[in-house]
Amino acid sequence: MKKITAVFLALILTMFSFTACSAEPVYSGIERTASAGVAAVTFNCAAPWGSLLKGTQSSARVKKFAAYMNAVKPDFIGTQEMNNDWLSELSEQMADYEFYGVARGGDKNEKQSELNAVFWLKDKYTLIDSGTFWLSETPEKESRYTGAGCNRVCTWVLLQNKETNAQYLHMNTHLDNMSEEAQGYGANVILAEEQKLTAQYPNAAVILTGDFNQTRGMRAHSAVSAVLNDSLTAAESGEIKGTYQEWGEQENAEPIDFIFLSGDLTAVNYEVLDDLSNGYVSDHYGVYTEFVTV
Repeated sequence: MKKITAVFLALILTMFSFTACSAEPVYSGIERTASAGVAAVTFNCAAPWGSLLKGTQSSARVKKFAAYMNAVKPDFIGTQEMNNDWLSELSEQMADYEFYGVARGGDKNEKQSELNAVFWLKDKYTLIDSGTFWLSETPEKESRYTGAGCNRVCTWVLLQNKETNAQYLHMNTHLDNMSEEAQGYGANVILAEEQKLTAQYPNAAVILTGDFNQTRGMRAHSAVSAVLNDSLTAAESGEIKGTYQEWGEQENAEPIDFIFLSGDLTAVNYEVLDDLSNGYVSDHYGVYTEFVTV
């Protein structure tokens, strides 16, 4: 009886896996509200995580993420909890994009160490410069802030529009999940580095994307909001929704994923990417913001 049950379960899992892998996910795009609008997305992909039994396994979700981004087609995408397995597939499935990212290090499996990879439309933008720093007392080298749960980084790219020559400094991060003190310290490191980079590249508008692991009004969010504009509250249109749903286990009305903009950019549209018609893309929803230059 046990043998029959095991065989039956194996057949069910095989059929489920085949169905999940063979179906091609389809998503709707988002129409730009402004003719000169530029769009950015932040998305915690949860690439290393998921459950086969719940249909949220990583291998089944990577093409959902690719299909979603190809449909929405933002200019820039800041990702968190990305890994090399996903990047290898996305380099083929998201052929319109190039990306840059550096592993944070300090993980048990260094080959699968998480990255905050940034993607951009390669036919529209030229990469001018890039870098990564750690959210610690020694940001210039691989390190961990005292009290943080793991290494945390901020990855940045300087991109130039091939037609208009407009420059964008896209910074992308994932703050600590264990300590509000570490979150606040990380935010201060980001702001200090942002000040250095904007002094070096004074013509660049700033976009900061990230999973802050905290809601509005908390220490890190407040620090960043004092310097950059939260597109959630600055956008001309949009609805406040929770962005972390933990595979449907949570119903939180407050977002923890944000897109901030410098004062020379104005947000005109804000949306939470919560299309579940193809199942969960991640345990987070993505956040989309369209903006124009003031």
